Amino acid sequence: MVVNLKRVSIFIFISLAIWGQSIHLFVIPGIGTLYPLRIILILYLFYCLFANTVIPNKQNRTDRMLLLFFIYATVITLVNKKWDSTQLYYISMITILLLVSCMSRIIKNEKDRIVSLKAIITNSFILYLLAIYENRTSTYLFSSSIPSHYNNNWFGSLQPVLFFGNTNNFCMFFCLTLPCMFLLTKNRIIRLAWTIATMHVALITNCRTGIVLLIGFYTFMVFVRVNMGKGIKTFILCLAVVASAFIVFVNNIDLDVRIYLWINALYNSVRTFLLGTGLGSSRYINAENTVFNIIKGGYFGGFSVGAVHNYLLELLLETGVIGVGILLAWIKIPVKYIFLNKNRVNDFYYLCILLFTAITSICVSTMTQWFQLWIFFPIAFSYAYQGIENKRIKEMQGDN
Repeated sequence: MVVNLKRVSIFIFISLAIWGQSIHLFVIPGIGTLYPLRIILILYLFYCLFANTVIPNKQNRTDRMLLLFFIYATVITLVNKKWDSTQLYYISMITILLLVSCMSRIIKNEKDRIVSLKAIITNSFILYLLAIYENRTSTYLFSSSIPSHYNNNWFGSLQPVLFFGNTNNFCMFFCLTLPCMFLLTKNRIIRLAWTIATMHVALITNCRTGIVLLIGFYTFMVFVRVNMGKGIKTFILCLAVVASAFIVFVNNIDLDVRIYLWINALYNSVRTFLLGTGLGSSRYINAENTVFNIIKGGYFGGFSVGAVHNYLLELLLETGVIGVGILLAWIKIPVKYIFLNKNRVNDFYYLCILLFTAITSICVSTMTQWFQLWIFFPIAFSYAYQGIENKRIKEMQGDN
């Protein structure tokens, strides 16, 4: 049996990205905690700077966009003189940009994507078992966890957090693994078991958004896989929308709080002429300049005012329309070409990965500090770029 070192490396790398912050080596004052993922990314950075290799166009495009965003964000951060209070946040953003760039470089084909999905599912299964342990024993396993003000779920047992900071982050990560499992196997029993596990995580973490994603996923999967009449499709869609609205809005005390926080972030973005206030500054800007008198003392409805809980608005405040525009331009390209593979089922699953990630970005406190939420982008983008390559090959064959 021949061991493919590249596949093993991909598996280890993605595993380290998932477990990143929980495996501490040592702390460097003023820079942050050094752990295996960051060591690998530092080596990758040196490789990119000094290796004389031919880089594919898709990698060039990704690196250019990420580098442009990094340069602009750095300039804005230094101009606004927020470095002393936001440098750890800044280092986290560099880690994310290097992570996405590295994954975009190593995930090149279908076999690489399969290994990546296997790494995600394997580690997620381990996390699921640990979550059950936290839930049953009422014990937090990781010191990096930030227990919620409301520690118990609907069943009266502990909400599992692991090393994701809060229960919402953990649940949304697990929901992102659902389309990954469907891409990995066609076995209905395994798919059903993973769906039940995902629903279980959503229930024990009190995450309504996770339940909505499950309903939406299965609803639209019916549209993709089953050839039914328009009347039945419309009925199922309406049923899903009503069920989702019921779960989200009925007795949901968080929605109005989130809207206040979003308006507050948008207000501060306009105050800065949409130019940006620097990476990591939103926590302080939003707390110091509140548009509503009801928001006092840095907290509102149990939420920290500094945590926008909408990553697009967070980036809008910190990097302005230019920074957000650069990232959206980078994301637009693969989303535009994801259907070129003409595999209706797989197209749907990869599109769900991107859609779930977008929904996650407006649910979690922030995405900058949680690297696990970024590993799905390069996998979906690799699939989209494969569609571009297939189109180019067909055009060349047509010309011949």
